[in-house]
Amino acid sequence: MLGRLDRWLSRVEDLLSHLASLACFAMMVVIMADVGMRFLFNRPIMGALTLTEMYLTVAVVFLALPKTQRTGGHLRVDVFSSRFPPGFARWVELGWLVAALVVFGLMAYTTGAVAWDTWRAGRVVAGPIPWPRGPALMLVAVGVAGLWLRLALRFLMVLSAVVERKPAAAPVGEEMSR
Repeated sequence: MLGRLDRWLSRVEDLLSHLASLACFAMMVVIMADVGMRFLFNRPIMGALTLTEMYLTVAVVFLALPKTQRTGGHLRVDVFSSRFPPGFARWVELGWLVAALVVFGLMAYTTGAVAWDTWRAGRVVAGPIPWPRGPALMLVAVGVAGLWLRLALRFLMVLSAVVERKPAAAPVGEEMSR
């Protein structure tokens, strides 16, 4: 069952990662066009900076979080934990996963609630183009919720290994990388 959940979540993470890549490409095109217009015609693209800062950068960072966790791309300091006995290391990992699940769960919920309220209230960025704030906050909520799902799956995998007294679950990035 965990394998099926992993395959489904991996597809979602891949989709979010592709969207983050598209946002990165769009950021490059917008900035390049803005610089070109500014240099050649002294007419920068109106709203390019806000678009890049509010939407594209947020999409690049937050939509890539879940896949980065799956592939072990986040910074991990294991100076001490790599020296722990396997059984104790699993319990330590479970503790850290519980803490991360609480923090990222609260972050996803709160950001999602604020995004929804902001969207419903029609709040926009002050400036020549009234960019709505809600979608940018929703990108954060979606990315963090995806990270929470990946952490929850990891928690279940490690807990399963503890309960069934199996060898330690593979480190992050090894058990689910392709």
